Amino acid sequence: MELFGEDEEEFESDEEESEDCLEHILTYAGYDESQIEDVRNKIREYRELPDMLSTDDEAYRIRKQLTPVFMMYIIRYLCAQCRKRGR
Repeated sequence: MELFGEDEEEFESDEEESEDCLEHILTYAGYDESQIEDVRNKIREYRELPDMLSTDDEAYRIRKQLTPVFMMYIIRYLCAQCRKRGR
């Protein structure tokens, strides 16, 4: 099956690499292994939704749980950049 110009095997391979990146990002943000696994499960749950852009309660709940995860990473990244620049 082709998905966005990629066959399914390439997509699964990219997904595995993405999860490694996800672990790297979450480790940088201060998450431990169990928290990283929780985030992975939430992302899987979100990807399995029939319509990820839906405004229904379930999609909203999952997005609401994932937003603070990425906000924490952004905040830590920006703080690290400021420290590097001596601000």
